[in-house]
Amino acid sequence: MSSSSFNPFEVQLPDHTSESHPLVVVPVFLRVGLIYATVAPGYRATVLHQNRGVLEIRRDLAADVARLYELGVHRLVTTMSAVDILEDGLAGLLTDLEGYGIDWSHIPFPSPRQKDVGFQDYLRGEVEVIRRDVLSGRRVAVHLKAWGAELERRMAILATMLDPELSLVEARSMTTAAVRTGQCMLPF
Repeated sequence: MSSSSFNPFEVQLPDHTSESHPLVVVPVFLRVGLIYATVAPGYRATVLHQNRGVLEIRRDLAADVARLYELGVHRLVTTMSAVDILEDGLAGLLTDLEGYGIDWSHIPFPSPRQKDVGFQDYLRGEVEVIRRDVLSGRRVAVHLKAWGAELERRMAILATMLDPELSLVEARSMTTAAVRTGQCMLPF
């Protein structure tokens, strides 16, 4: 007798690639200018997607960086650790960005439970560089591995630092809306 329960591991969803799902970049409107949310260019993973089946994410790094260039992105802000960058197949990111003249900022956020005073000083310095770009109207995109609550949190922190008059609650609301818009734009 077979079970009638759904086993999502038995369902292989169509691969999610740079060709089938071009890189999405969504705006977050701040008083000082715009910043953008996106997923990691070239990201690769196997994930269980919303109890619907197994999803292979096989993004192409070169195609995604070319897409950032087409969208006018001047600076990409990576919020992943160096270990995550290497493990997720993004080792050539800096080289590809340089090939298109896209600047790179690396802000490896610690987990929410970690307190790192050195990181706070580093973050302030990087935010000043990013702020100059935003104020001059250059497009700055912030990414994490994928859309979700952690990207919302990191972008809210950056938004409050870029726009000091913005409360964390306002920033969280704005970045949450942008990230969720980005998720909805992906046709799974």
